[in-house]
Amino acid sequence: MDDADRREAYLRLGELYLENKNGMEARRCFRQALEGRLSTSEVAQAEYGIGRAYLLDSRPGLATTHLTAGIHGATGPGAEECRYLLAVCEGETLPATPELLQRVQPYLPDEGMVAAYAGSGMLGFLDVSRASWRAKPLRQNHEPMGPPTRITVHHSAEPLTSRKLSESRKEVLRIQSIHQDDKHWADIGYHFLIDPAGRIFEGRPVEIQGAHAGNKATNRGNIGICLLGNFKGQPDRGPEYAIEQKPTSTQLASLGKLTNSLRATYRIPKDQVFHHGEFRQTECPGWRLRGWIRNYRAGIKPN
Repeated sequence: MDDADRREAYLRLGELYLENKNGMEARRCFRQALEGRLSTSEVAQAEYGIGRAYLLDSRPGLATTHLTAGIHGATGPGAEECRYLLAVCEGETLPATPELLQRVQPYLPDEGMVAAYAGSGMLGFLDVSRASWRAKPLRQNHEPMGPPTRITVHHSAEPLTSRKLSESRKEVLRIQSIHQDDKHWADIGYHFLIDPAGRIFEGRPVEIQGAHAGNKATNRGNIGICLLGNFKGQPDRGPEYAIEQKPTSTQLASLGKLTNSLRATYRIPKDQVFHHGEFRQTECPGWRLRGWIRNYRAGIKPN
């Protein structure tokens, strides 16, 4: 067997080990291939293979360098896959077709990551499942929701400017921890959350009554939607909180999509869409979202 045949054999064997989810042996074969004289496309294939092998072993930090190297010289579907997986490792998002998601699914850092990309159509109007943001289990002190009859919009009142998926996941998990550990609630109080990139997170199951509007009476049949960000200045909490953020255009677009979908699913009238301040004395969710809700109920489309 000459050098060319040996290199080709190692590359093929590496792919076979990937198919069988053996990351260690796959890396060994691809590294053996790299010891020979490879073409640019073969180097890209080997580096991309090592990157995928690390992802199989849930080691995205080690995969990043090899995925970056794999992009150079890669062509066709492999280049598309490599760019997508690198973006996932770096906490970014790229548009993806269902076909692309199916090809890269075995290598994603966690089982729910596929659901983190809008437009895939895999989870309806959801973009990020509870499994994806690693939600802690629902506790026993909850009540059934009953038929949803209204929707209430909130802001998290916590500064968040990053559009990285990794930061949004951390923030949603942090909110859940506060609600469960400090407030002793059964789960995160909201049924859905929307991050600055417009991704819709699955919160408390809709079948479970929320903890967001003020009390049991106002929470009954009330779906809670929270936009991540601080949309009302709170100087008493420090300089970071004094800065009043604006909901991003993608957040508002997702809010409209989610609200329309929920209303259609549960036959909720348009005049049953509220902001938090309509149930209790609070400045939540800030004047911009209050204006958005007034316009939504009036049928006025955003500019």
